[in-house]
Amino acid sequence: MLAGCSTSEKVRMITPLPLLCPTDQLCQIPTLNIKTNGDLVTALDSSLNALERCALKERALTDCIDNYNRTLQEKKE
Repeated sequence: MLAGCSTSEKVRMITPLPLLCPTDQLCQIPTLNIKTNGDLVTALDSSLNALERCALKERALTDCIDNYNRTLQEKKE
């Protein structure tokens, strides 16, 4: 082996950890069929709930990725 290619130092290998985060990240858009004021109220309520669920999914995924990255950083040190 060439001297420039060998080393006496041990190379520390980091074993990859699987990223186990929520996978259902598609936000659902409610089907709307507005004909009356009551339908409009129902559509608004459904839309606001869908936005909140979408925000919760995004927050959960972001937190999961941040925790994963933090774990990798701690293992590196």
